[in-house]
Amino acid sequence: MSDPIRSTRPEEVASAEDAALVGLLDLLAAPARLIAADGTPGSVNRSYAALMADGRPLLGEVERLDLADGRRIEIWPRGSATMPVLADAIEALEEGFAVWDANDRLVLFNRRYRDLYRDFNDLTYPGVDFAAHARARLNAPQLQMSPEEVEAYVERRRQERRQNLPPFESERIDGRWIRLVDRTMPDGGLVSVRIDVTDLKRREARAAERSQVLQATLENMSDGILAFDDEHRLIAWNDRAFALAGLPEEMKRRGVQVVDLVRAQTANGEFGDVPFEQVFRTHSEWLANARPDSYERRRPDGTALLVRHNFARNGGFITTFTDVTAQRQAEEDAERHQAILSAVAEAAARILSGESWLEQTRILLARAGAVLAASRVILTEVRYDADGERRLSDVLVWNAPSAPQPPVPMPPDMAAARHDAFSDWWDRRQRGETEQALTRDLDAAKRAFLEPLGVRSLLRMPVMIGEVVWGTVGLDDCLSDRIWHPIEVEALRAVANLISVAINRARSEEARLDSEETYRRLFEAAPDGIMITEQQIIVSANAAAVRMMAAASERELVGRNIYEFVPPEYHAIAKLRARVVRESGQPAPYREREMLRVDGTRFVVETTGTKVAAGGRDRLQLIFRDVTEKRRAAAEIQRQREALIQSEKLAALGSLLAGVAHELNNPLSVVVGQSFLMEETATDERTRARAVRIRAAADRCARIVKTFLAMARQRPPERGRVAMATIVRSALDIVAYPLRTSGVELAVDVPEELPLLWADADQLGQVVMNLLLNAQQALMERPPPRRLSVRAVLLKGGARLRLTIADNGPGVDPHLRRRIFDPFFTTKPAGVGTGVGLSVCHGIIAGHDGTIWVEDAPGGGAAFVVELPLGEGGGDDAPATAAGAADGAGRHILVVDDEPDIAAMMGEILDGAGFRVTTVESGREALDLLARLHFDLVLSDIRMPDIDGRDIWRAVAASGRPATPIAFMTGDSLGAAAADFLIEAGCEVLEKPFDPPEVVAFVRRLLGRPV
Repeated sequence: MSDPIRSTRPEEVASAEDAALVGLLDLLAAPARLIAADGTPGSVNRSYAALMADGRPLLGEVERLDLADGRRIEIWPRGSATMPVLADAIEALEEGFAVWDANDRLVLFNRRYRDLYRDFNDLTYPGVDFAAHARARLNAPQLQMSPEEVEAYVERRRQERRQNLPPFESERIDGRWIRLVDRTMPDGGLVSVRIDVTDLKRREARAAERSQVLQATLENMSDGILAFDDEHRLIAWNDRAFALAGLPEEMKRRGVQVVDLVRAQTANGEFGDVPFEQVFRTHSEWLANARPDSYERRRPDGTALLVRHNFARNGGFITTFTDVTAQRQAEEDAERHQAILSAVAEAAARILSGESWLEQTRILLARAGAVLAASRVILTEVRYDADGERRLSDVLVWNAPSAPQPPVPMPPDMAAARHDAFSDWWDRRQRGETEQALTRDLDAAKRAFLEPLGVRSLLRMPVMIGEVVWGTVGLDDCLSDRIWHPIEVEALRAVANLISVAINRARSEEARLDSEETYRRLFEAAPDGIMITEQQIIVSANAAAVRMMAAASERELVGRNIYEFVPPEYHAIAKLRARVVRESGQPAPYREREMLRVDGTRFVVETTGTKVAAGGRDRLQLIFRDVTEKRRAAAEIQRQREALIQSEKLAALGSLLAGVAHELNNPLSVVVGQSFLMEETATDERTRARAVRIRAAADRCARIVKTFLAMARQRPPERGRVAMATIVRSALDIVAYPLRTSGVELAVDVPEELPLLWADADQLGQVVMNLLLNAQQALMERPPPRRLSVRAVLLKGGARLRLTIADNGPGVDPHLRRRIFDPFFTTKPAGVGTGVGLSVCHGIIAGHDGTIWVEDAPGGGAAFVVELPLGEGGGDDAPATAAGAADGAGRHILVVDDEPDIAAMMGEILDGAGFRVTTVESGREALDLLARLHFDLVLSDIRMPDIDGRDIWRAVAASGRPATPIAFMTGDSLGAAAADFLIEAGCEVLEKPFDPPEVVAFVRRLLGRPV
């Protein structure tokens, strides 16, 4: 038979043999349905039967009879009235569906299955063997499989299909991905399901790309981040989180449970002695509450860690870790500073109150020792006997409860002569000097005295009465080798001054009056504002208070109610604090509050209050310091830190651009040179015109590359004669694309005939590009039309040139124009600008003795104007070529470059100019030739894999032979090592990419000057 399966009617049988078979099969009463030519179903009154497939009758199979008029009859086995419905259901599946018999022959399939194998439709039919179908697909030319590989694959797949393997995916030749599912049936047959998962695979690939971007972003963050899904499994993290949280490296994998992470932290001692169960119970309670949480904890190494938990919309949560050690240390230092000042202020109030100076000094020493965390505070008096011998006596000694007691007490009235080792100290204290030292660093005599007392470090301050040393007040530390902080030194100096004042008051009424004057001087000289009130009325104010309150003099404050300078919302708390201070006699703790100046403006202060008893009158002393500048300084430091980060990012971007530019240099040099040679040697105009277009495009690429390199170079300015038109054209090459895509209409009027400037071309190019980019960003804030103009003119007198870059954007606020050139000042939103661009422009223009300013552009917008002097750099920078070097006849040149195309092109260029040229592609070959032959000039690349240009230069310099001139070709003059070498060698450099005229002129210039 010609068809694998043929259907017919009994009366259409052509042979007696077939007729007999039809007669037998016609005894089967099988249901059937008629399908008209237009696809509509109908009915049939007579039963039909299938004939055969490959000579065998097909019983119990769905058969189809095609009639001559386009209709068909579908015949089903006896008792299978539901088979048409089942067939329709299978046909409706979106997946490919097929049934194979026990002999691996295709029984039935749906249209989707056939579509998935559409390139093999002629082999997809009932009765086809699996092996034949598979061989047809594997013999596709794209697969390039040998017959043995095809048969091995077919046999392996025949066995795998019967093993009920899990679903797997396979990529087809046309790029589609198919998921294959094969399941065996009880009768030995096989059901095959094929699902097209191409779209799913593409989505997975895109998700993987997004995951990589997310991971890179996480790793660039300063905070540690851990992300968990709704089942508390780790799904994302950065290395910073594992370092800050104290987690082991082996747990960096997806799916790790949070309970395992907490267990690892507990095992590492991150939570001290707290057992794991207690730690995790706290964590579980937070998870059950499902609300954000944050707390701080100290790590075993002393790091202060801020931990924040936040729930995500998908039911998971995110934990962040922030190192706040430096911030907390700064806060602790500030609190300690405030405590010291508070103690000194309280002591001043007590000592000056007229009470017993000795008792108040005892309290002062105890407060100072506690605040300064000293082991011992000692007040020592110097006395002289009748013979004039100096003796020492400890007047007061305060010991910290936790400090060790001295094993050898200080003897009373100790003769200083018995401790001559300290005579130099006493001489210095007599001059009012401070002494601090570590016992371990002292000479043997001093150590022998201090070590038995347990002193490891000390600080001594003279107590002066006028110009005479009354004694000393000192701090001992018996626990550590302590370096005393400047704040601690100043605090002890204040204690010494207060003790001096107290002693003066105790000596006599004159001393009392003198001490009052001293206090007044301290009062007036205090850097903090001080106002003394009585019944809420100001009775005195020092100079600092007058200055902070913006008053003309003390008289403008005295007599007014203190609450006139307290904002109304703080009245209640201020009165409560005043009552507590008055009743307890204890100073109020420092707090930040707002106060009102005389003109009603607000400012933020740190303030405290103390009770002052003077003449039986109830007075309060208000001490405050303006922290506005402190806040502003902190904000400025933060802003500068952020600006520095942005600057580092820009520097990294510049390095990346420079690297890309360097990689383009060699192929660009080949394109530029070969296009020039093609233009010179072309025999027809069409080829020459193509060469001209190629060369023009390559020249533009070369300018862009050189501009990138110039931007990324970190080198001193190099001035020369430069054309403003060239600078503007180079900058526009870089920014042309963003201007064009932003819909900016560009107008350029920079005549080529303008006089040359004596300037650094790279720096001026940076200025022009910054101004162009600023204008483009400003234009994005307004709807089209967006216009940008660049115009340059020579001013009257012919000594200065003016460049104007104007746009029709929103312009610059007149109040901001004098600030926009300040470093780090920016009007752009956070994350958009760093505020350094215009500052850099201003610095560059000022360095060229020029000026830059901003003004209104005609018709609206901003116009940045740059004026530059032409300068006095001399005429043409290019030295004249010597007469003897007009051509290359007889001059032998060695070209060394590891890029074969560059070496060949250089040889072709110089050979065309009349030189003898030898080219090599390694430094080793070059040294071999230099050892045997003489060359008039060596042109070498700097960076090569084996022996580079620097090695060649050093070998020639060390050879002792007559010096051979060496010049270098490079596309990498950015590196510090390369730059230092070029300065050391004093050799000329030909920067890539270059064109043939440039090469020939360079070589002729070098050969025309003396070696």
